[in-house]
Amino acid sequence: MIPHLREGYLLMNLFAHDALNGLASWQAYFFYFMVYSFGGWLLENGASLIEKGHRKEDFLKGPFKPMYGLAPMVIIFLRDAGVSWAWLVPLLFIVPTAVEYVSGALLFNLFHRRWWDYTGLPLQINGHICLIYTAIWGVLSLICLLVLQPGVIRLYDWAASVWSYLVFPAVLFMLADLAVTVRSFRRGARLAGA
Repeated sequence: MIPHLREGYLLMNLFAHDALNGLASWQAYFFYFMVYSFGGWLLENGASLIEKGHRKEDFLKGPFKPMYGLAPMVIIFLRDAGVSWAWLVPLLFIVPTAVEYVSGALLFNLFHRRWWDYTGLPLQINGHICLIYTAIWGVLSLICLLVLQPGVIRLYDWAASVWSYLVFPAVLFMLADLAVTVRSFRRGARLAGA
């Protein structure tokens, strides 16, 4: 093969390999997001059933809590990117708390509702976050990373060939759920204002 054509062929294969690895990696992280979002939905609604005797009202219509998916996905990504444990341990507390604060502020500003309110708890900020839950999220993040994630990786490895066909319908489902939710809240706000 002519040398400059061979180099171009190798470069093309390298880009194709990176693109395929990037796609596979994206699919894996979205799988983690879905698993932990569903797990968060189970955790919150299970606790609500035990504590209050009924299921808690969720933001989304489907069985997912995106905050519970986003925070672990970011932490797992940082660990996979090689962030040292000296940095990762504080991030186990910071990332979920930041996700919770941004989510709470965004939901409140968009819909003028609170799905949780820490106003009565000590060391809280705007009712969206508080020190007690920051500690809880940190411990749950550590459990997630050390105990749950190895099993989730094995589950992904087992389901990867099927997941590659389901990932785009799953993305569409999440987007449709978000669109239906936002539309229903807007409709409810219009009816309340009428």
